[in-house]
Amino acid sequence: MIEELATALDTDRRLVTLLTTIRAARRDLTVPPSLEAPPFPVAFTLGSDEAEAIGRAHAGHPPISLMPTRLGLGSKPALHYSMVDGTDPDAWSTFQRLIRHLFIPRQTQGK
Repeated sequence: MIEELATALDTDRRLVTLLTTIRAARRDLTVPPSLEAPPFPVAFTLGSDEAEAIGRAHAGHPPISLMPTRLGLGSKPALHYSMVDGTDPDAWSTFQRLIRHLFIPRQTQGK
């Protein structure tokens, strides 16, 4: 379902990035709000134009165990990284490593 939405957004609206998160919450919305646990990242999608700008070879091979799924048709697909099921406490650190790989220039990563 996330993949279908990301594909439609990339095709129709030129998606740049999409971070999908999940969080535990109460079913009853009539009770007063209270402090809830933070959300967990579940997936990250890189739009086709953004993936092209970063470089497909670089974006397609992150230094972690996430291999992206190609979304859409043609030679310029969006890249979708499915991370976890929403219960992994290391999900944010995995997401941070992915973002560092994608958006921080290689020459500054070691500094």
